[in-house]
Amino acid sequence: MAIHSFTVTDGDPSTDTSKVNVTQPARNTFSNVPNATDVAAQQQRKYAAYQAQNATTLKHLQEREINRHEEERIQRELRRRKNLSQKEIYG
Repeated sequence: MAIHSFTVTDGDPSTDTSKVNVTQPARNTFSNVPNATDVAAQQQRKYAAYQAQNATTLKHLQEREINRHEEERIQRELRRRKNLSQKEIYG
C-alpha cells in the first residue's frame, strides 16, 4: 500500500482570492411567500364573508318559517270564518 503525501498550496497565484469566504446573506428562494399580516388579513376577510353568508342564510330561514306559519294561520282563519272545508279552501 502506497502512502501519498499531499502538498497544500494557496492555489494559482494569478487568481484573485480576495472575495473568497465573504459572508453573504442567504437568498430567499420563496419570493412570493406572503408575510403574516397579509395572511391574517386574508383569513379575517374570509371569516367575515363566512359570517355574512351565515347571517343571510339564517335570515332567509327565519323568513321562510314566518311565511310558512303565516300561510297556515291564514288558512285556519279562513276555515273558522267561513266554516269552509279543506277541499273548498284548496280547490
